[in-house]
Amino acid sequence: MPITYENTDQLVRFYRSKLQKLSPSPDVTSFLAGIVVGFFVLPILLPIVGYQVTKRWGAPPPPPAE
Repeated sequence: MPITYENTDQLVRFYRSKLQKLSPSPDVTSFLAGIVVGFFVLPILLPIVGYQVTKRWGAPPPPPAE
């Protein structure tokens, strides 16, 4: 028997309810929230955030042509 042996039956019984609270629930509300975020919120926010990041930390503009 290895030194790190643990009785998993007792562990599973003890932590089952806590772990089930953490697991995502596959219901219609979370699906619709994902659709709204994916199709409406992200396409609006990502270009705005990208512009701000590029403006602040991006490469400087090229020098003017002579």
